[in-house]
Amino acid sequence: MEEQKKKIALFFTAACMIGLLSAQKDSIFKTGLIRAQANISGGYLFHSKKYAPYISANMDYYMHENFSINGEAWFSFDIINKETTGLRKNFSTFLGMNYHPVKFSRWDPYIGVGAGMAFYTLNYYKDTLIRESPPQFAPVVGITAGLNYYIGTIFHFFVQCKFVAGSVGNSEYGRAYMEELKISGGLGWNLKPKKRNPKKIL
Repeated sequence: MEEQKKKIALFFTAACMIGLLSAQKDSIFKTGLIRAQANISGGYLFHSKKYAPYISANMDYYMHENFSINGEAWFSFDIINKETTGLRKNFSTFLGMNYHPVKFSRWDPYIGVGAGMAFYTLNYYKDTLIRESPPQFAPVVGITAGLNYYIGTIFHFFVQCKFVAGSVGNSEYGRAYMEELKISGGLGWNLKPKKRNPKKIL
């Protein structure tokens, strides 16, 4: 098991190095760029040990080659059935900032942080029956790591992992635990800015 972890870490390190080397040969100007995507994604809830399906939407505005403002929305399908107690639905939104270490490159790795709000429902016992609660609210925070590859002026490929933390208690419906790893990937869209001289950017 330990040997497999080392191989996986070595693979990702090599992939990042290849991306950084390739970035020097193929450049793109990103300041002012708007990047957006929407797709079916997945999550894993650590406390309940459940997999959660989502439709996710994500948008970045690059105010600088190294920094972008990010907004996200995650809309869940039913996480559990009507006969099970626990987190039933989980919708969340985030607003944050991403740091992009590589300038003027089609390869665009990034890390980011954000805060947001979860809107969720819980299945709970009442009068010997399992019922679904009305929508509840909980503050959440997220840490993000991802990679974009810009294939042209219109499209890009992306993969992203997001760790979400947060929990809230309720005396009537029980406690909701939001600790989760969300994963998304696929094809996204770009709105390309007007061409400018990269040498003028710090």
